[in-house]
Amino acid sequence: MPQSADTLVLGATFAGLGFLAAHKDALLVERGIHAGYEFLSAMKTARMNTAAQTQAGVQLVAALQERNISLNGNGSGGLSFSAMPILFERIRHVERPPIFFADLVSVSEHPHGFTVEFSDNGGMFTVECMRILDTTGAAQSCPAFRPYITGKSIQAILGCEDADWCDRTVGTAKICRGFAKSFCFLSFPIAPEDDWFAARSALWKFWEKRPAELQGYRIARIAERFGYQYAGAFPLRCGNRLWLPSGSFENPLAAYDAGAALMESAWDCDTNFVRGDSHAYRK
Repeated sequence: MPQSADTLVLGATFAGLGFLAAHKDALLVERGIHAGYEFLSAMKTARMNTAAQTQAGVQLVAALQERNISLNGNGSGGLSFSAMPILFERIRHVERPPIFFADLVSVSEHPHGFTVEFSDNGGMFTVECMRILDTTGAAQSCPAFRPYITGKSIQAILGCEDADWCDRTVGTAKICRGFAKSFCFLSFPIAPEDDWFAARSALWKFWEKRPAELQGYRIARIAERFGYQYAGAFPLRCGNRLWLPSGSFENPLAAYDAGAALMESAWDCDTNFVRGDSHAYRK
């Protein structure tokens, strides 16, 4: 029997979880098993310090502070994976538990909303909803959003006992300092169509012939998710689908607050309206 929800949220991102925390009638579906992955698993650096702007954001910060975890980059690069268990702890308090490890198969629009099909380990299931909030980086729900993705990258942690403490560009890659002088973050641009095999192959090819200034470094870890770059003001709307890519924010708390502050009226606003085929999507 199909599940139903006023709003279907795609992606257990900071923005998606923020919306879920503030809207009891929402159902969140995530294709993977991680939460907050667009920052944590993608190793996205967070440079901008910010204060919580919503009640949901204040509650998240309080839960993190109890464990001495900050979502601010403090000018020192990436974020700690220790924030992820706190996100899952917050999920336990929502009215409708999210569904993880479910892949989007199709989206069909009808006069009363959408019929959305997913597949998981148990087979196929369907969600009937009035509106869709897509917080994923790749705009899963609507191809009309994808031209606003301007770039794609893969991140890695570099280790070095005497790492340079300055942000800089080396060839096509960008280097950002880390929490300590013994490591930093590398962001390597890849082609939009690259899958994980192609992306990692391109990264290793670059690394084998890396410039002399990186010879003293070693790759300690490669990100599990891609990073994306965007153009435009968000959220974007196409019909009753809203795209709010969580990774477009400079800070995860800002993304969380943006999701929590999003009102239903956003689906009726003509600002940032994207024209395109909003009626059907099939993977």
